[in-house]
Amino acid sequence: MLIHSLAMCLGYVGPLAEWKPDHSLVVLETSGYRAHPELLKCKFRYLNLIFEGMASECLLGDVARLPLGDQTVDAVISSDVFEHVRDDIGGFSEIARVLRPGGYFILEAPAIGELETTRVLVEARGDEDVYVAPPEHHAENTLVYRYYGNDVVDRLSALSLSVLLFRARVPTSLITEQTVVIGQKAVYLSLGPRKPSNLAWT
Repeated sequence: MLIHSLAMCLGYVGPLAEWKPDHSLVVLETSGYRAHPELLKCKFRYLNLIFEGMASECLLGDVARLPLGDQTVDAVISSDVFEHVRDDIGGFSEIARVLRPGGYFILEAPAIGELETTRVLVEARGDEDVYVAPPEHHAENTLVYRYYGNDVVDRLSALSLSVLLFRARVPTSLITEQTVVIGQKAVYLSLGPRKPSNLAWT
């Protein structure tokens, strides 16, 4: 659903492989994997952020301290990452910082759309992690700090993003119903092809 949501935001239709390249657009992904990073590299200036390891083809860094300048990114996509981010508010703030005006943040995380309020499993108190529920781990033994509820919309809105939470499915791509959050660095959320900003009303 992540790539379909990116298409909706940027005004593309059809499969990713058929999108017209636009290397003026910078797309940052928080830990991209599987097949789409290679395709995204062909379509945009694609940055794949990894937290640790070899960074020969990736951008090495922490989502809560992005190694990027202010207003340098057109879209940030993130799937199944933020529930593992210790300082998620710092991460959300960094994404708002690096987004250009009109830029998009597309977020997928477990439990959004199912919980109204975020359920915290581990609280970060200074340098200490305090377990307030039995620990849970996902792939590669990655600690789960929280399961987001629909209140994530309020968290992102507080960062001056216009936010939409929606559920959708794409049967033609065998994508079952999923919940996606889209935030745009704009007064009003606008999905679809980018329009020149210098249009005058007549």
